[in-house]
Amino acid sequence: SPDFVACEAFPHLNSGGFLGRATVLAEAFDWMRLQGDAIGADDQENAMHYHNTFPERVALDHRQRIWSVLLFTELSAYRVEGCRVVSMHVRDAAAAAGGNGSGGGGGGGAVCFAHANGGSMHDVLAPLLEELITRGCRPRDVERKVSSYAGLSAPMPTIDPQDYDEQHGSGSL
Repeated sequence: SPDFVACEAFPHLNSGGFLGRATVLAEAFDWMRLQGDAIGADDQENAMHYHNTFPERVALDHRQRIWSVLLFTELSAYRVEGCRVVSMHVRDAAAAAGGNGSGGGGGGGAVCFAHANGGSMHDVLAPLLEELITRGCRPRDVERKVSSYAGLSAPMPTIDPQDYDEQHGSGSL
């Protein structure tokens, strides 16, 4: 099914964003809080347990129609059309009919929200934002004097597991 294909492409969604009615979200967070350590030690595990316990209450965005997760993706999977970022990972009826739902063609769909962390902040998000600024679609951000996430904004080196094994002995990462 198309849902299964979308799930295979992005099986591990980041629970950093939630959408819903405030009362429903409050109930979900209260349930997670009341479970304590029994359902996990962080937001990712807690959200997974909530979803598994109440699957009729939760919809996951494997097709990235709302949230586009940029980590572990390539810049070449995105392009700017007019003043919109289009993702080749978004596949839905509107995208199939007109590229991005607006008749633009070329496949893919518009990105509503982008979640960039790790190296994707530098390697994927920054070039897209720069293109939007260059086209006059958005103003240039005021430069911050201090960044609370300085370590996450730098490009992330990739680790070849074979190189790691040779340097540190065989075993798991």
